[in-house]
This record gives sequence, C-alpha cells and structure tokens, in this order.
Amino acid sequence: MSTKDPFALLLEIQELSLKNAKGLPQQRTVEAIWSGVGFSLGNKHYVSPLGEVAETMKMPRITRIPKTRNWVVGIANIRGRLTPILDLGRFLLRHPSQASSRCRILVVEEEELTRGLLVDAVHGMQRLSEGTFSREVREVPETIYPYVRGSYLRGEDEDWTIFHLKALIAQDAFQEVALETASAL
Repeated sequence: MSTKDPFALLLEIQELSLKNAKGLPQQRTVEAIWSGVGFSLGNKHYVSPLGEVAETMKMPRITRIPKTRNWVVGIANIRGRLTPILDLGRFLLRHPSQASSRCRILVVEEEELTRGLLVDAVHGMQRLSEGTFSREVREVPETIYPYVRGSYLRGEDEDWTIFHLKALIAQDAFQEVALETASAL
C-alpha cells in the first residue's frame, strides 16, 4: 500500500493527465446558437422563440363555434383544457392555412389562457447561428410585420423570420373573436 501524501498523488495524476492530453484537438471558437420552433405560413419560413410555444401537435378534434370570425376554427380539448383553435393564415394573410396532413397547431400559453394556432407546417426546433442575425426582414407581408423582430439566414438563401406569437395574441384584434357583441340587458 502506498504511503504517498494524497495531495502529492493528485499532483502526480494531474501531471500525467496533462502529459497525455497534449495531442488532443483544441476548441478554438464557440458559435453562439439561437433556438426556436420553425413553422410555415404560405411559402415563408418563420421561427418563434422556444419559450413562446408550449407544444406542437396535429389537428385535434374541433367543435365549431357559431357567430365567430372566419379565422376561428373552433374549440378543442387539449390536455383537459378548452382551447380556441385560430387559423393564422386566415387572420394574417386573408387566406386559410393549407388543409393538408402537414398542418399543425402551435400551442401558446399566456397566463391562464391557452390558444392553438393553426399553421401550414411545423419544422421542429431550429438552431440558428447568432452570427447570421439581421434586423432586416425580407419579403414579409405587411400584416405580419408588427410581430417580426428580425431574421436569421441559413445557407445562401434560407431566411427564417423571427415571429413573436405572444405579441400577436396580445393584440385586441386577435382577442375579439365574436362577430356580434351581446346587447345590454
């Protein structure tokens, strides 16, 4: 059994580790990454910050609600909560989201309210290099521009526009879903 001082033994182990580590590659730079949930409206790619999307899901069973705006798809039971399903394409672009197997719901939670936002497709989590961020945004419809905070470029021409969903759902126009208001009694 060795009678070496524990501190001397640690120094010896450190020296051996440093000696054996000389040939290992050095990491020179660390690339900063921004992550968000990617989705499509029309033929444009958008990405929302991870903290704004609680989950993504396929279209649930929906019950229509009479006397609501044409962009209100209906209401669905999502994890035990009655959740309005709202068509972003119809609300923002004036044409409904493409009815296809790629349509998905972005579930957004704000305080006690949950909303399901119908989009044309979800592209999962996008990891984008912060070095490609630009405050300039290319080819965004005027109705979407108030909710945009810049964009990231991937490759030569793949533009991902940052879309803040919580800024959209805070708007009065987005919260007024009824066609008629109840008359005073």
